Amino acid sequence: MCCDAETKYVNNASVYCGKENASEASCRDLGGKVVRQLLEPLHCEGRNITTDNYFTSLGLARDLVKAKQSTLVGTIRTNRVERPKEFVTPAGRELYYSLIGFNETGDSSLV
Repeated sequence: MCCDAETKYVNNASVYCGKENASEASCRDLGGKVVRQLLEPLHCEGRNITTDNYFTSLGLARDLVKAKQSTLVGTIRTNRVERPKEFVTPAGRELYYSLIGFNETGDSSLV
């Protein structure tokens, strides 16, 4: 769903009914594809897009900045290839430990 955080209005939605075709199985960024499709009919330039860990990817963040001058906030799954090495879980970390990264250039290293 694509919703407005302030008004809670649903702008666009898509029901996932399983794989539509064989090429979808080989899609590398299916979560990013879904987000792009939900945002396509909207004029949401200059907004912040918030996603959960399935939909968050570096490619999506780059596309949003480039095409819509928007930003992306989301959690990154541990199995993502583009996850920066600084985000690898340190041994013996504290309970409820969080690490937040910000990068203006969009590359996979932290600033």
